[in-house]
Amino acid sequence: MQDYIDKKQVEIVSHEAHNKECLFYLPHHAVKKIANEETKCRIAFDASSHSPRHPSLNDALEIGPNLLPDIMATLLRFRLSKIAITCDGSQAFLQLILSDEDRDATRFLWYKTTYTPVGKLCIEDEIVLEVKLDTDRDVFGIDVQEKIVRAFKEPVTKRLLLKLISKFYDTLDLFAPVTVIVKILFQDTWLSGIKWDELLPPAVAQQWHRWLNELQCLNDIHIPRWIGPSYAVTIHVF
Repeated sequence: MQDYIDKKQVEIVSHEAHNKECLFYLPHHAVKKIANEETKCRIAFDASSHSPRHPSLNDALEIGPNLLPDIMATLLRFRLSKIAITCDGSQAFLQLILSDEDRDATRFLWYKTTYTPVGKLCIEDEIVLEVKLDTDRDVFGIDVQEKIVRAFKEPVTKRLLLKLISKFYDTLDLFAPVTVIVKILFQDTWLSGIKWDELLPPAVAQQWHRWLNELQCLNDIHIPRWIGPSYAVTIHVF
């Protein structure tokens, strides 16, 4: 929070709201992410939160057109060129400047205390089993070892199946032949009426453990990013 203040991305309110009809306090919490032996905290604001019988900030905003490009088309184009370049703006959302009359709608409270460690207030992010790009070899891969170890330690329930399924972020379905197996298994448990935290039947649990063992093969699978032709083509038009 102090970093936001130092960078002038937020300002301390020292006056009453100019327009009390446009006044809203955003709830927020800290989210902790562990990556490469480094722990980072970011602040997540909830503009969907609201009091009973009162609208949220999102409810009061006009919904504009969706200007985001289709992620599937973006990923496919990313694989067509031999050389791919990506970039990202640092804290891009926080670089947006609000007009003075709209700033009171994005207020938030911050109580600075010296007694509670920041880490105690953080919510740990679940690490997603996302497809990662090895830039040295220019191939896609996935690391599942840590999740397999955790899954073996948990009771085999329908909730566990859905928990692991939801962590696969594979937009291009590169690993669909493997992940579809557990999706079918989850569908079977759903149709059988098994409750969320009820232990699965031994036969189903055995299929689950067998799938987890086979899942380790994903660590050895690497898919080339570049799918374009390896030769040059010249077109002459007369």
